[in-house]
Parts: sequence; C-alpha cells; structure tokens
Amino acid sequence: MYQKIALLFMALMMTSAIYAQTNTFPAAGNVSIFQSGSSSRSYNVFNSSMQIVSRLEATSDSTGQLWLKDSAGNVRVYLKSNHYPSYFMNRLGIGTNNPSDMLQVRSVNHDDIFSIRRDSPTQGNIFDFRITCTPNGERSLDDKSLTLFATKAADFAVLSDPAKSVPQFIVKKNGFVAIGIKTPKYMLDVGGTIRSKEIKVDANGGADFVFEDDYDLRSLEEVDKFVKERKHLPDVPSAKEMEEDGVGLAEMNKLLLQKVEELTLYLIKQQKENEKLTERIQKLETLVEK
Repeated sequence: MYQKIALLFMALMMTSAIYAQTNTFPAAGNVSIFQSGSSSRSYNVFNSSMQIVSRLEATSDSTGQLWLKDSAGNVRVYLKSNHYPSYFMNRLGIGTNNPSDMLQVRSVNHDDIFSIRRDSPTQGNIFDFRITCTPNGERSLDDKSLTLFATKAADFAVLSDPAKSVPQFIVKKNGFVAIGIKTPKYMLDVGGTIRSKEIKVDANGGADFVFEDDYDLRSLEEVDKFVKERKHLPDVPSAKEMEEDGVGLAEMNKLLLQKVEELTLYLIKQQKENEKLTERIQKLETLVEK
C-alpha cells in the first residue's frame, strides 16, 4: 500500500516537473513573448487582489493596445496602434516627473520647450494646434476654440472662430502681419477699425519749407483755376486716387499742414492788402473833409 502511494507521488512530481514552465530573461538583447494558436493575444498584470491593472494586447486585426487602470478599475492610460484614438487621463509631464498641470513641458538643456513638426506634408497644414472649450460637454459650432496652424507657405495663423474660414491673425513668411484679412500688402495690414489712444508716426520732414523765401506760392487765381478744372486742391490726391491707393497717414498730415501754412500766408498777404486799403480810405476821407 505504501509503495503504491510513493509511486503515485513520484509520478505526480515528475508530471509537474515536465509541465512546469520557467521563463528566463537574458541580461542583454531582446525578449519576445508569443502565444501560438490564437489570433488574439493578451498579457495581463494583476495586483494583489487579482485585479487586472494593465494589459498588453494584440488583436486579430493586426493592431495592438496597451491600457493601465487605477485602483478603482478606471482606465487611465489607453494606447492604440494604427492611428486609432488613444488617451491619457492623468497629468502628463515631459521633462519633469512632477507635472502641476494636465500637460507640463520642461526644457532641461534650454532647447525648444514645445515643438510640433510635420515632415514633408502632402496635404493640409504643416501643423495644427487647437485649444477647445466645450461648456456643454459636446462639441458644436458654439465651442470656444483657438487654433494655431502653419501652412505649407510657411505662414503662421490663428483662428479663434471655427465658423470662419479666414484666420483672424496671420504672420507671413516675409514678416507681413494680417489681422482680419488673408493677404497683407504691408508690414501690418488690418481689415477693420483700429482703436488707439495715440498713434505716433515717424514723419519724413514737415511742411516748414512753405515759409522759405524761395517758396513758389501759387496765386489765388491759379488755385481757383486748378480747383475748377480738377475738383481738388493742388498737391492733394483726388478722391479717386484715395479710394484706389489709400491714404498715407504721414504724407496726408504733411499735405494738410502744407495747405494750412499756405492758407496762413494768404491771410497774411490779405491782411497787408487790407491795411493798405484802410490807409488809402483814411486819406481819402481826410481830403473830403477838407
């Protein structure tokens, strides 16, 4: 009886030894885990309560996924291959192990803190970066969003209204800046009204040359003839020219000042003529009284 029990025990031990599996990982090189005979493979990590806290899975559609759970069983990290959506539910730190925000990027060696690059884009923009606020929890055209993107023409643009096709702010490759328009023609081109307490213009000289002795002041007869023929003052652009070419603030202020100074000279001249007339009248009145 005892011999049979001993033989049975030895047979069980040998069977256990035969079917026991020992995984040996080399100190260097690659380690591969492969499960044959199944189109879907998953490798799980359990906690002390035998709950799955992480899983690495290869599915039958040749994709892979990795997810990590918290102690409550909620998935906090989910990574999916083949362009499928992935998400990260915790704070993420890049260059730091103690992020204070949902995404914190820290530069260690004074390199670029944050860089988005797209190599040789065949379509679309070089990069798109969007910040969206969804007050109701669902995306809609009422979302408050800010989109930063760079085009293949090396333009940097900001779009704050998803319902509009033209960005509100554009910086061109040549340094021109556009606000409210698509193609700037000047260093700063604004398609709207600008409000400011003060604007300082670097003027290229003033109009004091009007008071020089050699200044050729037109006679009032010449001015009258010019106005009747052309319907605008001499040296001043016509209304049509202003509509087509716009008005330079510095140049127009200089022209207006020139006309004011010319008008001052006309008044001074008129005053002198009036004084002469007054003197003649007084002499005539004296002769009449005698």
